[in-house]
Amino acid sequence: MKVPEGAIYALLGPSGCGKTTLCNCITGRNRPTSGKVKVFNTTPGTSGSNIPGPIIGYMPQEISLFPDFSIEETLLFFSKLYRLDTSRARDRVDFLVDFLELPDKKRMVANLSGGQQRRVSLAAALIHSPPLLILDEPTVGVDPVLRQVIWDYLVLLSTKEQLSIIITTHYIEEARAANVCGLMRQGKLLVEESPDFLMEKFKCPTLEAVFLQLSRASDGSNSSLQASDIIVQSNKDPGEDKKLVKPKAPNARANSLAPLQELSTEGSENSISANPSHPQNGEHHRAPTIKQIAQDKQALENKINQQLADRPKMPNGDSIQGVVNGRLVPKFEKFEVERKPPGKFAAFKQETFQSCGRIGALTSKNFARLMRNLPVLMFQFLLPSVEVILFCLCIGQEPFNLPVSVFNEELMNLNTSELTVSSRFSTQFLARISNRSVIQMPYNSQAEALESVRQGKSWAAMVIHDNFTENLKLRLLTNGDIEPDVLDSSSVHLHLDMSNYLIGLQLQRLLLQAFQSFAVDALAENNMSTAIAQLPVQLEEPVYGVRDPTFTEFMAPGVLLSIAFLAAVALTAIALVQERKEGSLERSLVAGVSSTEFIISHVFTQLLVLHVQIFLLLIFTFLVFEIPSRGPFFWVTLLTLLQSSCGMAFGLMISAMTKEETSATMLALGSFYPNLLLSGTVWPTQAMPDAMRYFAYCLPQTLPIESLRYILSRGWDITHPEVATGFAVTIAWTSFFLIAAVVIFKAKI
Repeated sequence: MKVPEGAIYALLGPSGCGKTTLCNCITGRNRPTSGKVKVFNTTPGTSGSNIPGPIIGYMPQEISLFPDFSIEETLLFFSKLYRLDTSRARDRVDFLVDFLELPDKKRMVANLSGGQQRRVSLAAALIHSPPLLILDEPTVGVDPVLRQVIWDYLVLLSTKEQLSIIITTHYIEEARAANVCGLMRQGKLLVEESPDFLMEKFKCPTLEAVFLQLSRASDGSNSSLQASDIIVQSNKDPGEDKKLVKPKAPNARANSLAPLQELSTEGSENSISANPSHPQNGEHHRAPTIKQIAQDKQALENKINQQLADRPKMPNGDSIQGVVNGRLVPKFEKFEVERKPPGKFAAFKQETFQSCGRIGALTSKNFARLMRNLPVLMFQFLLPSVEVILFCLCIGQEPFNLPVSVFNEELMNLNTSELTVSSRFSTQFLARISNRSVIQMPYNSQAEALESVRQGKSWAAMVIHDNFTENLKLRLLTNGDIEPDVLDSSSVHLHLDMSNYLIGLQLQRLLLQAFQSFAVDALAENNMSTAIAQLPVQLEEPVYGVRDPTFTEFMAPGVLLSIAFLAAVALTAIALVQERKEGSLERSLVAGVSSTEFIISHVFTQLLVLHVQIFLLLIFTFLVFEIPSRGPFFWVTLLTLLQSSCGMAFGLMISAMTKEETSATMLALGSFYPNLLLSGTVWPTQAMPDAMRYFAYCLPQTLPIESLRYILSRGWDITHPEVATGFAVTIAWTSFFLIAAVVIFKAKI
């Protein structure tokens, strides 16, 4: 396959014959398993070839546009990828919108018809006037009149600007205006000649009939597919000036024909001249071809050009390139590819500058797409704050309004004054129990109180036997042995419902505290030492923390970092998946964007969202709900931001691994719960088996959560190894996830 510079090469064949795969080899997206590809004397994908890159304008078979962008924003984005200056880019946008008969340039792509979207896709390929255009099915869904206008413009570009154009199509007849046609079938190039020559050689009135004959001949032959070469020629190649370039000889490929025409690269324009030994157009037995009609039309437009000699400029001062469909076409500056400068440092500097430009274009595109849906963006900003609000309100607080059944036998047969009732120890003890925490439900028998617990009406049953006051005094005053019945009657019997472990423990703690408070007062009233009611263990002031910490304080470090991590994973887990499904990824890759640049652009975009999320998260955690922080707040903020960045990197790795949103979501959620359970957020890691605990220490959040707990509760800073380890682990995992995302993404694309 040989494509001369300044020619239109139509690659024809049915769907699935390999046209798109062949184009991917030319753009450098695929590497041929055999044979070679040369574009302007360079191999695609090699250093300095600019392929993939701005040397190619590529229109894929799919629409491959951003539905939430306007026409203007779409074209300006691709102009930034190709590093066009702003004024030239806007001129090109205005011309292409008018020339391709697109609606208002502010119209969103999602609101366009299928044909209009394909025209926008074509405009994106033409935006920078590249030296090589590859258009995969450009006229599908386009009306015949506009299809002819597009072909006329492509002819103008090839003749006036020496643009090489490769068009794939299964509309065989429209390719009669091309300079060269290549007919493919089942991955095999059957023939490569000019349309007129093919129809004359096979005595067929249409190209479709020629293709039918060649297909039948190919099906009946035993020739096998052989490695072939693809060459896109350039007039600037050494030794190619003023040289006739001929297609391969008949024995170079099965079913190829001896060349009856020569493609000349001499002069400023490529021309097609018929071999004198063959019939001229006037001797053809068929009616004038579409190409002949196009030539007559071009001759008419040339006359118009002659009449414009006294007006060589457009109304806005631009030069005139030609006339298409009766309209003046302005002349734009031809795209110039930046040559690689000599010297490693200069080449590195140029590549870095170009890479920063592409990253900037991708980042601005990502920001614009974020701002398109403000409700979703606000939800992303507020989601971590809402989660921490729910945590502080619902987790770690003491249970209240707990119903408890009470059977006080001491008061059942007591028929005395109210003063006597209040002097009873059982009454004083029950009065010490917090009314907010416990709702006392009196019953007339022990059996009824226990049945209430069995039926789920209360969380516990308290039974106080008769003569509780007298027996308790005897128990406190007697120094010797005490009868078992005295001990039993002087005790409060508590029957707990331990189906809820935390409520059971809470009731035990509340009732023990109430009894100890009652006992101290009772001893004081009887002029006895209150130390008798105290345990022989004295709790001094804690070294770290407070005497009565809450469960909220214990869970706060883990919950804070887990929310920051998970929110970041949710942001990025489907970012690259969406790029793939929309098709914009393939188009950007052909424009020269690397997998690393894609990842970096998403990192820059998500960092903005992460900073807003963490800012709100910290405000609600430490200012609104006043979670105590005894260490430097700078390290709290930095560690939270690093953990959020780690989650972002993990989400990007998931997005690089998967192709569907459901798979990405399953991986993100599936990894969250094991990480949460093993990180020490819910329960101390010291309670785990040794092997499990050491495995947990290797996870991205376990040691960082311990580090944050040391900062909040102990007041330590990064000078302590235990705190520094959490920072080091976070940075290491973030780096690993980012590198893995780049490597996997590059392998997947």
